[in-house]
Amino acid sequence: MLKLEIYEDPAKAGEICWLVRLIDKDGKTVLCSEVPLRKGEVVAIAKEIKHEGSTADLLDREDETRQKGIWFEAFQNENDGWCLYLRVAEKCTLVSATVCASKEELQKLFEIVKDEIKQAKIVWNPPDADPAKREKDHDQTEPRGIPGS
Repeated sequence: MLKLEIYEDPAKAGEICWLVRLIDKDGKTVLCSEVPLRKGEVVAIAKEIKHEGSTADLLDREDETRQKGIWFEAFQNENDGWCLYLRVAEKCTLVSATVCASKEELQKLFEIVKDEIKQAKIVWNPPDADPAKREKDHDQTEPRGIPGS
């Protein structure tokens, strides 16, 4: 199962230091974001990728028809390797962590990501960075007993 991992950029400090990466079942990074964002922005992007990524199209980088929302781009780098981008409108770009030898190999990577992205689990690294965990840990609400116990 794929994971969308939200993590803090170790080279950055401050409010704008959060990145997201897509990790495969073997723990290898498939796609990773390039530009650090605020925590709230990266959470929204991870959710958008999870919920909309399975319907995203694969376009050639030269394709002038840009979409709103999410789309994948295929492009050939200067060394004739193929790379996959995942674009979330103008908000964020995730770049493939490995270069594919052929466009067919890139197409297979795209199909795997597209098929599995909806089941991806959103995780935090470190887990304590998850705002929901912090809220639970600091919840001062009195526990209520179960009637009849």
